[in-house]
Amino acid sequence: MRRKRPKRTRASALLSSVLVLTTCLMFIEAYVLTERYYILEDQLVVKYLLGK
Repeated sequence: MRRKRPKRTRASALLSSVLVLTTCLMFIEAYVLTERYYILEDQLVVKYLLGK
């Protein structure tokens, strides 16, 4: 006799996928914000060094 899988498996997989996707998006957003900050900082240093 075959046992049926509980319905929770599908919901758990969906929830796990959503959590992984959300975590990845948060890391990407943090990376982009950090890059923007350092680019701006570098631009300010260049302007300072050029005397503008």
